[in-house]
Amino acid sequence: MSVFIGYRHDDYGHALRVRKHLRRAGIEVRMDVLDFESLSTLHVTETVTGHVRGCTHLMLVLSRAGAWRWWIPFAVGEASALDKRVCFYQVGDEALPEYLEHWPILSRPQQLDFLIEAYHREAALKMPIRSASQPTDVRAMDIHRGLRERIGRGF
Repeated sequence: MSVFIGYRHDDYGHALRVRKHLRRAGIEVRMDVLDFESLSTLHVTETVTGHVRGCTHLMLVLSRAGAWRWWIPFAVGEASALDKRVCFYQVGDEALPEYLEHWPILSRPQQLDFLIEAYHREAALKMPIRSASQPTDVRAMDIHRGLRERIGRGF
């Protein structure tokens, strides 16, 4: 299991802090800058698709400026179609597009702990107890719902 963190160049510092927090918890993290203004649509879609296929969790670090990029719904659609776990790390206080509220939106470093707990809980469920047993399948929508509820409660 691994988390891919996508971010715009302007949000690099926030993405580094998120990566550090997740790595301290023993989570494999990859990240890449997703500034696509000068690239072809084909290059962008291939890049995003490759990153999404190579992870179990997609986290996009979004400031107001980055949240309205066309590739955000594309990345979320790719991840959803592959039953990947999706969440956002919001930079700043300005509202993100309403459609993103379907997935967990983290806005404070403490909320990363909720993601970490869900990640480790799911990893434990997927580990076979005996060699003949099958890992338990957990659907992304269940993880998203639980994480959104946890963020809403704040504890």
